[in-house]
Amino acid sequence: MNAHAGTLTGWTDINPSFQFTRADLSNGNFQKQGNCNNGQHVASSDGTFGLTVWGWGSNASTGFMSEAVSYAYPAGASVQPVNAVIVPSGVK
Repeated sequence: MNAHAGTLTGWTDINPSFQFTRADLSNGNFQKQGNCNNGQHVASSDGTFGLTVWGWGSNASTGFMSEAVSYAYPAGASVQPVNAVIVPSGVK
């Protein structure tokens, strides 16, 4: 998988079919990390993938308090299923 950060490394197996890794886009008082900063980000892969963006505040932010901030959302405008989910009948 490639992103502004370059080729992502440090993949960890969840099971035989899925892996995860993470990349910091900014940290501390919103300092960029490598080529990553606030703004648009692009990720690509030869295979299918899902992407979740999450963040949280920091006591390093200045000019405002961000320690009580957190968020997470699925990324990408072209969200597609990465696997088939079959809900058994009778499950509510």
